[in-house]
Amino acid sequence: MTLRVVSILLLCTATAAAQQSPPAKVGQSDDDDVLRREIEELRVRQRWLERRLEAAEARAKPGSAPVAVPAPPPLENLPPRFHFGRDGFVFGTPDGRNEVRLRLILHVDGRAYLGGNDPIPNTFLIRRARPYIEGTLFGVVDFRIMPDFGQGQSVLLDAYAELHPRRWLRLRVGKFKSPVGLEWLQSDSNIVLLERSLASDLVPQRDLGVMLTGDIADETFTYALGIFNGATDGANGPDLDLQSSKDYVGRLFLRPLRRIARTANWVDLGLGIAASYGTAAANNLPIYKSTGQQSIFTYITTNAAADTVSTAGDRWRVSPQAYAYIGPVGVLAEYVISSQHAERLGMAADLQNQAWNVTASFVLTLDRASYDGVVPRHPVDFHQRNFGAFELAFRYSELRIDPGAFPVFADPAAAVRSARELAGGLNWYLTEHTRVMLSFHRTDFVGGAPLDGNREAENALMGRLQITL
Repeated sequence: MTLRVVSILLLCTATAAAQQSPPAKVGQSDDDDVLRREIEELRVRQRWLERRLEAAEARAKPGSAPVAVPAPPPLENLPPRFHFGRDGFVFGTPDGRNEVRLRLILHVDGRAYLGGNDPIPNTFLIRRARPYIEGTLFGVVDFRIMPDFGQGQSVLLDAYAELHPRRWLRLRVGKFKSPVGLEWLQSDSNIVLLERSLASDLVPQRDLGVMLTGDIADETFTYALGIFNGATDGANGPDLDLQSSKDYVGRLFLRPLRRIARTANWVDLGLGIAASYGTAAANNLPIYKSTGQQSIFTYITTNAAADTVSTAGDRWRVSPQAYAYIGPVGVLAEYVISSQHAERLGMAADLQNQAWNVTASFVLTLDRASYDGVVPRHPVDFHQRNFGAFELAFRYSELRIDPGAFPVFADPAAAVRSARELAGGLNWYLTEHTRVMLSFHRTDFVGGAPLDGNREAENALMGRLQITL
């Protein structure tokens, strides 16, 4: 009798949930897809409950033969999932253990360089064009393959697989971002100004290797430990390393307010430190660029091997870093010191270059700011007078070259001794997938011109239309 009552209650609940789906709302395609899937699951469950109820009634009759209770319906009987949302186009099995996501990053820029006796050409360019595929297999392996066709080139940026038996234990193998710079680890589509700061000149970009990573207590504490081929400052590591020595990279990051009720929905504080150590190849020379993407520092290279700088030797970096997001306000800061052994003409030195940046942002429409970007509460809908979200951003960054680099390892007439950047920008988030950006970057230099003069200041006005799926 008890089983019969319970079965009837479950049947009524499933039937009501299946028949009373909420009306669709504009901009809620992801939620609608989830609801449709849940309704379909409820309908399958409803049919199973009906059969179970019939079996229970048959058993309750006096003198009836035993009746087998039907097994719960397998999820394999449900149709495959397909939806479009923040993760792009998603195809997957009903249980969510297998899925493939087709995604896109497209950044179309316009750049104007103002003033100057030696003008830099103004240009339009495809800054990033990245159609890519990522997904999950059997609920335990993630993968990503991401090429880039921007700036007239074809480069494989990411190609990795990640085994994740637990959230605190993930093993990633392949080519991916080296976990050193805080600003560098932020997605290209979530940075608040068009280009990263001068501090990112001193951190490795993507590298090929293996990394153990994970998070504890809902990302309150995250760690990363990796072994890589080794990337020079501001560049990608080689896909094929011709030397046996490798770079060892580690990062610890703490978000102490992550699990505090209510506070976590409004405040996000992060503190961390990252470091790397390895041995550089002889010809692994870095090139530092301004935020306008102009070369501002290079080591001396000539046709004679003895007269060219060799960087064979120890290389290490340390980067303390932090961010704080409180409602619509965000602040990100990091400091990087990069030490590189250099030799030329029988002389040697361990050069220590330094850089830092402080970035502040404020969402004018009071939407929540975060390290993972702004999602407007009211996406653009001109009929409903919704205009998305607007954000102001400001940044100061500085790069200082070790004085010991001059004049033996770097030509003071061509390489700057230091650079200071001040930037401001306005972002318009039409939707979570579309953004229009405008920023101005003023960079002043010390050195980098003949006769101990200073390189002319760079004034870069840049705009971008950004689409991210």
